[in-house]
Amino acid sequence: MPAARLPANESQRLAALERYRILDTLPEAAYDDITLLASRICGTPIAAISLVDAERQWFKSKQGLDVSETSRDVAFCAHSILKPEEILEVCDATNDRRFADNPLVVGEPGIRFYAGAPLVTSDEMPIGTLCVIDQAPRALSAENRESLMALARLVMGQLELRVNVGLLEKQTRWLEASRSQIQQKQRELDASRVRQLELKDQLLRHVSHELRTPLAALHQFLSLLIDDVGEPAEQRQYLDLAFKSSQQLRRMISDLLEVARAESGKLRIDTRLLTLPPLIHEVVESSRECAAAAGLSITADVPTDLPIVLADAERTRQLLDNLVGNAIKFTPDPGSIRITARVDADDPEFIRCSVTDSGCGIAEESQQSVFDQFHQESNQHASSREGLGVGLAICRSLVMRMGGRIWVESKLGAGSTFHFTIPIFGLETLIRQTLSAGSADETAASAVTAPGTPRDLALIRVSLTRPDGCAPPLAEPQARRVRHLIEGLLYFPETDQLLPDLGVEASPGSQHVLVATNPTGLRALVRRLGENLNLDPEIRLWKLRVQVEGVPLRASAHDTEATQIAAGVEALIQTNTWKEGIRHEQVQGDDRR
Repeated sequence: MPAARLPANESQRLAALERYRILDTLPEAAYDDITLLASRICGTPIAAISLVDAERQWFKSKQGLDVSETSRDVAFCAHSILKPEEILEVCDATNDRRFADNPLVVGEPGIRFYAGAPLVTSDEMPIGTLCVIDQAPRALSAENRESLMALARLVMGQLELRVNVGLLEKQTRWLEASRSQIQQKQRELDASRVRQLELKDQLLRHVSHELRTPLAALHQFLSLLIDDVGEPAEQRQYLDLAFKSSQQLRRMISDLLEVARAESGKLRIDTRLLTLPPLIHEVVESSRECAAAAGLSITADVPTDLPIVLADAERTRQLLDNLVGNAIKFTPDPGSIRITARVDADDPEFIRCSVTDSGCGIAEESQQSVFDQFHQESNQHASSREGLGVGLAICRSLVMRMGGRIWVESKLGAGSTFHFTIPIFGLETLIRQTLSAGSADETAASAVTAPGTPRDLALIRVSLTRPDGCAPPLAEPQARRVRHLIEGLLYFPETDQLLPDLGVEASPGSQHVLVATNPTGLRALVRRLGENLNLDPEIRLWKLRVQVEGVPLRASAHDTEATQIAAGVEALIQTNTWKEGIRHEQVQGDDRR
């Protein structure tokens, strides 16, 4: 008994059958009604809806049969699907060499007559048949054949309806989920608006109250000067007091601007490699006179071999100045302030900086709220209430933007210690963050792969050179301008990492970017950077050539491989020219790619 050959489009046919998700499902009345009609119309004791998969024929519905499936090797329907445009009719199987010794002919159910109308999908894939069977030889009339084909089309209509209903249910669930998400977002937006209004109202009340004191002092002392009241020595004192009031106003306005930048996400952080000990000693020296005037001593305890950190130097100085300034305000004479820095014992990837004072301390119930905006302790004495109460809130924003955390340990009457952490620089850390970060937008430029899958990584170098090929020494404002432009051109700034200035001898002044992207996304980003940097008016004034190079890196899905990838990145950074990769360069007045 020769088995039916496989159709030329067998894999596509099986995929089409799988699309309906009908195999091995429970009986359904709609299909049973069709096989009953086929049996009655054609006058046969047996009718079935047979679906042919890779190994068997399975009956979705059957009349006059006890089995639910048979092997594909013996299936008449396996022959029928080879010619999906017509009915396969076998009038007497014992006289057909394809079926004469078929087990279904020589044994149960003793098939003699078979007619199968192929079930053909909308994309012309035959997935089975509607067949009628008899134990006696016979032939179908023309009307029977037409009816059988019509019923086969009705079976396919039911199958397509099944798919469409499934899609409709899926879309309905998606719409319900989307509606729920939209409603949740709307509730969050409404709550956010309420909080913003409350904060705005609180800000107006607080600022108007706090600004009134220095403004009243300015008005009073300037009025005395205008009216020429007092002796020259007294007038000099009035000027000093007016000057101090103006300085207080200036600090308050500066703090308000910082708060506004933090709230809008525009608080600029320019992370670079930073050596902490010199900066901490500079803060101590600059604060020594103010501390001495308050009867306080200030010291630093910082190891000289402290690891280099990745931080914004100016923001770190601002952070320390703020904490030291608070310590001076809240520490009575005599007292002491000490700044320490160590590798954090709880998290060795960070440096912990601490500012300790011997001041009045903070009540335990207030220690969580001291970092809130406009918070001021009710027991503060007058000299310490010269601000808006936003200094520690600014400190928290600065620390968080630099990837660390901040907290306080204190006891009333026994002083306070403010701790904050700064990440120790390491390519491994940056690479690990990039590997573990989720996709920001999977539809944009196909540059970032789905979360949980191996990530494609690449390294991009942006170089500025003179026409003679030499790298010019860029001033700090110029370097900062280039970095700012690059950050604004990255597709996914939350995953792509602009590396700090590594002081690489092979390519001085170059900027390097670690990106999570495939070769297609890398090519698009290299071109985007090259074209836009060359169009920047300031760079054009410098008369420099901008060259952007990109090299794909080995993909990885595991943190354990971050060290190996970091070694490869360091080797590439130390290389002057990348022989293999993607390049974009343009000379002023030239359009070369």
